[in-house]
Amino acid sequence: METVIVIGLGEVGRPLYETLKASNTYVVYGYDVRSEISPSKLSAELAEIAEFIVGIHEVLYDRSIFYPDYIGGRYLIPSTRLLDSIDHNTVWRFVLESNEKRLEELKDEKVKRDVEVVRGISARLFPAWYFE
Repeated sequence: METVIVIGLGEVGRPLYETLKASNTYVVYGYDVRSEISPSKLSAELAEIAEFIVGIHEVLYDRSIFYPDYIGGRYLIPSTRLLDSIDHNTVWRFVLESNEKRLEELKDEKVKRDVEVVRGISARLFPAWYFE
């Protein structure tokens, strides 16, 4: 079975975690900076998980490397808003709402520190302008 790590178990991550777990198709681990809501007893910090994913990606080039921060941007969010204006009840709304929730999460100092660490790790894979 393939192993999946769901990072962030809030309003979006928790249902994803539960769905994957219930499918009995994957070995599923959940992680959240708020350790009291993490269902998996991972003995790893977010940075260790990110390093692990990047390490695999550097060899196999088949792992998604997520952008850990709020997405402001000149292109992605305006384009997503445009698509959402055409079709409200799809993934576009999910992306916009999830991004706004991330902005709220970033008020937590631990989340902010984790974002900086993960950004540094993922910077090895993205061009420098990606984080501007």
